Formats: sequence, structure tokens, C-alpha cells
Amino acid sequence: MFGFEFVKFQPSDYVDSRRTAKQVSQMPEDGVIFSDGVESDFLTFHSGLEATIGPADRQGHLVI
Repeated sequence: MFGFEFVKFQPSDYVDSRRTAKQVSQMPEDGVIFSDGVESDFLTFHSGLEATIGPADRQGHLVI
């Protein structure tokens, strides 16, 4: 269903409030990006799109 482009971050690729990580997609079609392992809430990530990864402005809370 989806094509996968696995990205392995190096120890120097950490993110914080002053430094973000960037990734440019090389998937020609059907590229997706998701962080929680749930494919149903993906973002499209086709060739040429750039994702910037950094800390969120707000903090979430897990309620069980």
C-alpha cells in the first residue's frame, strides 16, 4: 500500500529548541511520514517535500 523510505538518524541528529533535523523525501509516489507507528494518521511525504523535525510548542499528556 505505501512505499517506505527508512531514515536512520545519527547521534549528531538530535533536536532541541535551538536545533532541528531536516529530511527531504526521495519517494516518487505514495511516500508517507508518521512518528507513532500508526499508519492511519500519516502525512503525505512525496519526492521533493522537506520535513523539519523539532520539539512541539505544546506538550501532550497520555491519559489511560
